[in-house]
Amino acid sequence: MSERAEWIDLFEDLSTTSSVEFRRCVKPLDAKPGILPSLIMFSDASEKALGAVAYVRYEQWDGQFSSQIVASKSRVAPIEIISVVRLELSAAVMSKRLAQYIINETRIKFDQVFYIVDSEIVRAMVQKQSYGFKTFAATRIGEIQQDTEPQDWWWCRGEVNIADAITRGMNPSQIGPNSEWQRGPEFLRQPVENWPIEQSCNIKTLPERVKIVMAVNIEEEDSLADRIIRRQSKYQKLLRVTARVLKVYEKRRLKSILEEIEVKDTKGAEHFWIKESNKIMINLLSKDKTKFDKTYARLGPKIREDGVIVVGERISRNVHFSYNKQEVPLLPYNNAFTKLYAKEIHSKGHLGVQSTVAKIRSKYWIIDVQRMVKSIKYHCVTCRRFEKNTAAQKMGPLPITRLKPSPPWMYIGVDLFGPFTTRGEVNKRARGKAYGVVFDCFVTRAVYIDIATDYSTDAFLQVFRKFVSLRGYPKEIYSDAGTQLSAAAKQLRSFGVNHGTTWKFSTPDAPWQNGVIESLIRGIKKALSHAIGGQVLAFSELQTVMFEVANLTNERPIGKHPTDPQDGSYLSPNDLLLGRSTGKVPDEPWSDNVSIKDRLKFIQCLVNGFWKSGRGIIFLH
Repeated sequence: MSERAEWIDLFEDLSTTSSVEFRRCVKPLDAKPGILPSLIMFSDASEKALGAVAYVRYEQWDGQFSSQIVASKSRVAPIEIISVVRLELSAAVMSKRLAQYIINETRIKFDQVFYIVDSEIVRAMVQKQSYGFKTFAATRIGEIQQDTEPQDWWWCRGEVNIADAITRGMNPSQIGPNSEWQRGPEFLRQPVENWPIEQSCNIKTLPERVKIVMAVNIEEEDSLADRIIRRQSKYQKLLRVTARVLKVYEKRRLKSILEEIEVKDTKGAEHFWIKESNKIMINLLSKDKTKFDKTYARLGPKIREDGVIVVGERISRNVHFSYNKQEVPLLPYNNAFTKLYAKEIHSKGHLGVQSTVAKIRSKYWIIDVQRMVKSIKYHCVTCRRFEKNTAAQKMGPLPITRLKPSPPWMYIGVDLFGPFTTRGEVNKRARGKAYGVVFDCFVTRAVYIDIATDYSTDAFLQVFRKFVSLRGYPKEIYSDAGTQLSAAAKQLRSFGVNHGTTWKFSTPDAPWQNGVIESLIRGIKKALSHAIGGQVLAFSELQTVMFEVANLTNERPIGKHPTDPQDGSYLSPNDLLLGRSTGKVPDEPWSDNVSIKDRLKFIQCLVNGFWKSGRGIIFLH
């Protein structure tokens, strides 16, 4: 047939569509009352089209059945060539969606819904779980199983599937009121047990299946201890849970799990996990002493009286001379407890690799800890979000105030940052603004952080007066030429003169002259964003957070980082402010028979060590 003849036939068929009629009411006049109708869905697909058609079936007074078309839907097959199985599965999804639309949008209540397909593969797919298939099939099978049951789906032969008319097409003259298309297949007017449909399938292998391969490395199988540790997300949580379990085990009473956790309990739990981690190295020692010596000999390991392997035997005589005990437990690299502790230290401030390593080595000596911390920092989402690549810059010479020895808080830098939104103490809906004020000691690199109620000079002076009440008046103060500071320069200078303080301003638009403060503010802002996030705090709450961030900042390592057990612990600003690197309760380094002379000597060693070993590096942090 020529193209001209085909176009003529098309227009003739279109002209006859006006004579095609459909019944408005699908319910027959002699429908038997009290019996709900059934909804029958057919679907089919070919390489050209796919679609679904719905029929409603009523029982009549004389025991016969009548069926009438309700709706149909069709689509042209995609241009991209896909398998017929995928097209049939897509047609089944279309059938399910059309049925849900009819059920939700009409007032007809159905007793049962039949989904009929002529593909045994699709019928078998609906019976299976969706996780065993590829993504295309799995998503569609999952949608089908979400609103239908597998027993609602049936299979029939292709010659009795009325939806086949959608894929091959029909003329308008073939879809009149008495046609099979409008009334449905003949078997719909028979009892259900006589329908040519079934649910049994003979399909043994289905397409679109994925092969699930499980690889088990027997040599590196996790131990029971590692599996227990990996269930805990935080180091302190692991210790608390372990402490409760050990209480029940020791007291042989289940009620012990409800008792309050004390410090000695968490210390015992920590000691338990250290000994569990040491078993790896003890096993290595029992199997191959040569390999053990080759790996750990330079660290000077020894087994302590309590069964813990520690390093630093060569300096054991001087351990009592340090408040941070030099004799630290030795932990292996490939261990869940070790990694959990390293993650805990990294999460407190998200510092750099060297600073985190120094903090870890103040308590544990972990084999190849630097590689471990690099991996933790690389996979840390928070670090990736907040850290950006910066251009390398040539650093200028350090000012003399940062190099010469002096008491803490003698030479300081000051800057403001913010603003921070605060809520009212009484009226929770009230909103205000507050600004952070940071004071940095140029010598010890310690910080003091507080909050100003606004950006005015008076508010800043209130914060400054609180600072000097705690730390004393500094000799020199350096700050940038901020708006409120520049406008009140005379007032600030006169305020300083009265108390022996010289106030110096950096050149306008030259923030690098006050770079030591700017770098601290960046770290402080990062710590605050971790602690606060999007919360709106009251002024007193925000001030508490500022003090805690200041203490966390003062725990950061400065100076030389320890790379050997003989190097001792790292140096931090808190060492010079509190006499210890952290604000936590220190271990008792002094026994009753230690003389005052030894204590004074210990303090002098700290001061000398600060100026001698850390002087060349400390000022760069």
